[in-house]
Amino acid sequence: MSITAVSASSSRESAAEQKQQTPGRSQPAASPKSARAGFRLSERGEDVLLSLLGLAFFLGLWIYLGATTRFVLPLGEVVASMPEFLADISTWAVVFETWLRVILSLSFGLLLGCGFAVLMWKTKFWGSVSNLYVSVLLSIPSTISALLGVFIFYNAELGSVVVLGLTIAPFIAVIVYGALRRLDGGLAEMAVTYRFSRWQRTTTVVFPQIAAALMSAVRNEHAHTWKVVVIVELFMVSSGMGFEFNRAFELFNLMQVYQWLIVFAAILLATEYLVIRPLEKQTQRWKA
Repeated sequence: MSITAVSASSSRESAAEQKQQTPGRSQPAASPKSARAGFRLSERGEDVLLSLLGLAFFLGLWIYLGATTRFVLPLGEVVASMPEFLADISTWAVVFETWLRVILSLSFGLLLGCGFAVLMWKTKFWGSVSNLYVSVLLSIPSTISALLGVFIFYNAELGSVVVLGLTIAPFIAVIVYGALRRLDGGLAEMAVTYRFSRWQRTTTVVFPQIAAALMSAVRNEHAHTWKVVVIVELFMVSSGMGFEFNRAFELFNLMQVYQWLIVFAAILLATEYLVIRPLEKQTQRWKA
């Protein structure tokens, strides 16, 4: 018998023995990594889960402190008082007044900040001057800005808008200026080659590239404006949510302080998650 025949015979016997020992084909065991990957949440799901956990922790802490201390009102009492508070027309008149100040100030600050950014990007002399003003404005605290506004504008409504706009403009200028410095030079050369007008270059070349940074600046400074407007209304004008906060503190009306705080947070978060963030995601599609 040849060596080849003997080798083939032994191979067949080994295969038969292996088949008898393992009558069915076994599936490879899933690795722990792949098993974990199957239960992994999406990025949006993780954000929602973390937000719900944070809210649950906050409410649990509120319930505990309301039951064990005297300086925190019980959650049930505050929730029970909200329908009557929200049914009052004067509540929404105050909210609208503050909201209008925020919108006007954010628009003014956005225009001013973009103007500073363009000057710093395009011109040398005026860019240096704008950079100096931006640096100075960044160093002034919001409370000092409000006090300066009182001395300059007294109680004029225009003064509150100017102070708020000047407070947020330097932050917008820094973000937009960074986006302008990262513009694609190839697209700019293409626009020159095809003889685009200045309006066409701005709307089809420059704006799509800075839109994401612009919306990011709006998102950041929208929240900043809501926080500063309370201080400005406290010092400069005798109306708005900031003024109502101060009056409730002076009257030791803790329930009203909680009510205004809940309305304040609800408006800020609703605008953030229902309006600004979806718009920001739309502007980021250009990069994708």
